[in-house]
Amino acid sequence: MTFTEAFEAYHQQAFRLAYRILGNREEAEDTVQDVFLTIWRLWEKFDQDRNFKSWMMKILVNRCIDRLRHQKNLFFDSTGSQDAGQLAIAKEVAPDQILENRQLADYVKRLSLLLPPRQKVVFVLRDLENCEMEEISHVTGMPVNIVKQHLYLARKFIRERMWKQ
Repeated sequence: MTFTEAFEAYHQQAFRLAYRILGNREEAEDTVQDVFLTIWRLWEKFDQDRNFKSWMMKILVNRCIDRLRHQKNLFFDSTGSQDAGQLAIAKEVAPDQILENRQLADYVKRLSLLLPPRQKVVFVLRDLENCEMEEISHVTGMPVNIVKQHLYLARKFIRERMWKQ
């Protein structure tokens, strides 16, 4: 795989993940650009036998965590497009139910922005990106039991805030 092929194959996925973690389009674009510049600089050292996606995600998640640590205020950019797979909505669901589901999904995303960085990353990777626990462990460098703990705490935080609504 060439760098260009890797970029074309994973750029959109990297942006989607960064956007979900950071909650800001410009921050996500800057982070993804920074990550791919880093990858380009390290490309000759990359072992082609390794999984590129995992390597890229590890760099991306670490950069997102660094940015979150330096942010004072978090903003939700509601101009982002919805992925087709984000909301599983049956064709026979009434329009008001579709609207309610979208509002609920948007609310969960906004609540996820309030999570501590590591919980947010684990929550986004597992519940929004559908990554397996082992992959999250590899990407974050956390043991699986710690990943599960962060996921539990993130879900608990979101569930508690939803009940207070």
